[in-house]
Amino acid sequence: MSGIKAMQYIAYYFAIGLAASIALALAAVKLRVIRRSAALAAVLIGTLISLSGPFTVAFFIIFLFLSTIVTRLGAGRKVELGVGSDLEGRTSRQVLAVGIVPGILSAAVALLPSRYLMDLLVIAVAASSADTWASEVGVLSRSRPRLITKPWIRLSPGTSGGVTALGELGSMMGSAAMVLAALALTAAAPLAGPAYAYTWLTAPPSDYPALWALGYVGEVLDSVLGALLQPKYFCPKCGVTTDQRIHHCGAETIKIRWGVVTNELVNLLATSAVLALAAVLIHPMPP
Repeated sequence: MSGIKAMQYIAYYFAIGLAASIALALAAVKLRVIRRSAALAAVLIGTLISLSGPFTVAFFIIFLFLSTIVTRLGAGRKVELGVGSDLEGRTSRQVLAVGIVPGILSAAVALLPSRYLMDLLVIAVAASSADTWASEVGVLSRSRPRLITKPWIRLSPGTSGGVTALGELGSMMGSAAMVLAALALTAAAPLAGPAYAYTWLTAPPSDYPALWALGYVGEVLDSVLGALLQPKYFCPKCGVTTDQRIHHCGAETIKIRWGVVTNELVNLLATSAVLALAAVLIHPMPP
């Protein structure tokens, strides 16, 4: 495809994507998928995602849909544990932490259609999906989470750096869900024609297990960074470590680890780290 033709498609996708992102952001606020303050961030991310065409948009919408479902899974239990804040909708910082890297990659793919860049985008979204599923499914585990770097330390459900068997299973499923979505879209792309799918260039099916594994590794890195960099508190009443200054039991906690890194920054660092790993493992290939 010529450079002029490609730029025409980018301009078209930008106009349509901006309008659609505004409409979808308003709907997301109404449905409490995001908070009102996150609408502008959602429009920005949505517009960037749309630059590489409808297949990338469909891929990201699948991610958002599945993430919303697992977030609302066991809502009553999450409120009871004091970890149900996401049920009110994602914040602007959360939207940016999850979407900015895929958004930048989508813009890069629009300018330079490449299987290599698209694979990195799939890995980034798979890693975010794995982290979301690990958190939202793992918090429902009947067993106490353990600190990933010091498994003998018990944590309050929802604490950064905490892992459970159920959460790790959820993480694997979250990564697999997005890799399977990418595989399905890849199978459908030839039916759409070059006008709609010229940027959707992903690895052959034989490489998809590697994409799934890297998505899961992204969640593991997120847990490790959360354990090492985020502040931790100890609840003397419950005898567990938590992220909360006031534990959900009502007791005031004791700060046992200093840190200024937020959960959103950890998400961004983990995604960047797994993409750096993927960039080494997956060699650039021509589209």
